[in-house]
Amino acid sequence: MKKQDYTTRLNTVLMSLRRSAMRESLNHHHAMSPAIMLLFKLIIDHYAENTAPITVSNLAEKMDISLSALSQSLDILEKKGMIERVKSPDDKRVTNVLLTRRGQTVSRHHHHHANHHQFFNDLFDYLGDDDSAELVRLMEKIADFTKNRNQGEKDLNAKTR
Repeated sequence: MKKQDYTTRLNTVLMSLRRSAMRESLNHHHAMSPAIMLLFKLIIDHYAENTAPITVSNLAEKMDISLSALSQSLDILEKKGMIERVKSPDDKRVTNVLLTRRGQTVSRHHHHHANHHQFFNDLFDYLGDDDSAELVRLMEKIADFTKNRNQGEKDLNAKTR
């Protein structure tokens, strides 16, 4: 294979990996306690399987916690812009928990990350131990090369200013 062919193939693969890594990093910008993350996961899993809203009472029952304890956790998710609580149009005593646009975005990233993680598990199963170790070794080497190259460019740019 020609060097140009390797370059084209590798560039395609690295761009794909870069896009995936950028998406994954977005998930970590929404730091939440494990309990709040569990609640949010329960909400996003509900909407992954249902179109009907989930109610505050349903969530409290599923999590086996009091409505007041749940309310405090929902306050946190609401302040983070992940959910909103809306009175049911059919019964004003019922409060629905809806994902906001931001919550939907984080939900998509969550599902992507889970699929991404499973992809690599499947890939490593396919490659076996030796090839998996070699892939990781080479990717680390590429990362070191890129880091050193970028640092060299920064140093060069700083000298020319």
